[in-house]
Amino acid sequence: MKSHSIAFILSSYMLISACNHTLETDLPGAVSLQPNSFQFANTTESRSNAYILAQKLVRDKLVGRGFNHTDNGQIYVTITLSDRDALSAISTKSEQGAEVISKARDKAFLKTCKDRAVRLAVVLNDIKDGKTLYKGSATRYRCEFDEARMVKALVDAAISDLRHNR
Repeated sequence: MKSHSIAFILSSYMLISACNHTLETDLPGAVSLQPNSFQFANTTESRSNAYILAQKLVRDKLVGRGFNHTDNGQIYVTITLSDRDALSAISTKSEQGAEVISKARDKAFLKTCKDRAVRLAVVLNDIKDGKTLYKGSATRYRCEFDEARMVKALVDAAISDLRHNR
């Protein structure tokens, strides 16, 4: 009887670990900004529903923290949202060499579906001098997902370190 219980526990653990969907973040640590006006770098025209939702949620979060959304804001907000096969990596090449932006993920043991990596990055720049004021990103690895819940979790994580001075 004990061997059946141990086998059940081990098989349950393997199934749970195979379905574990992590949320990874790349955050700068707490950043405090004076509430100011902001504008978006990209419009939502010809964008996916997920991107439109991400922009709305970022706008709502910033307004909730005392910022003001205008067409000529002092802070330039750039949002990028990507969806890719999790077994592929994304890198950029510069004079300093290649920089991995998003790592490839190893195939999970006993996983029968293909993981997707959905990544959201939010960057705030000063419109006057281009200085980066805040840069945060979050990546979620999933086989299947509810788009609205996924985007909300990514937005919450990507700007979780942004504070405001009042």
